[in-house]
Amino acid sequence: MSIISKVPLADGVSVCLFGAYGTLFDISAALSRLGGDLGDKTGPLTSLWRNRQSEQARKANQMAEYENFWYLIGRGLDEVMAELKLDNPVLRAKLLDCFLDPELYPDVKGVLTALSERNVKTAILSNGAPFMLTSAVTNSGIQDLLKQLISVDPARHYLPHPSVYQLAVDELNSQAGRICFLSADSGDVAAASDFGLQAVWINRLGRQWELPSAPPVHEISTLAELSALLPA
Repeated sequence: MSIISKVPLADGVSVCLFGAYGTLFDISAALSRLGGDLGDKTGPLTSLWRNRQSEQARKANQMAEYENFWYLIGRGLDEVMAELKLDNPVLRAKLLDCFLDPELYPDVKGVLTALSERNVKTAILSNGAPFMLTSAVTNSGIQDLLKQLISVDPARHYLPHPSVYQLAVDELNSQAGRICFLSADSGDVAAASDFGLQAVWINRLGRQWELPSAPPVHEISTLAELSALLPA
């Protein structure tokens, strides 16, 4: 049975591999910048758009019909804006720009800096297209704190498909068990653990773990708690 592991990570972690959106980057906070344009539709659009992205990525994996993430989120946004009766091309561009210039969670820079000081390699594994990731890390000022940005594009599948984790292992030139994968997405974390990565769920919202059949994972409520999991 799956459990939330209470013990430290195993020895030998040489890479901390982070999800991007929702893990390092707070897209909801970025969207809230447009509250003046969206008004009372800010909340519904944020929720609907996030759910649409997940649905479309899952369908793409099931059907083996990969499309660039930028196109996927744009198509999802068009559908949601139509549902909410928002016909505004300028607003559409601003909404998409939230993925290129996102808000950074406040605990990110300190943790990345601390990992660098411990000689632990840091990288991103994300559904985002390469140009999206480059833009996001540059605009948020963490480009010098990350050694690699790994997009799912070469695998032509989205997280949590096993080929994506294999891509990360290959790109990082590391054994799976020496990679610590951290994400706010419980499904991605469970799949990473099943693949053989050491997996950490960043549960900022205090949710219940709902995947009882998944392999054990670790849980933290903020990235600042990561240091306690790492072997001395």
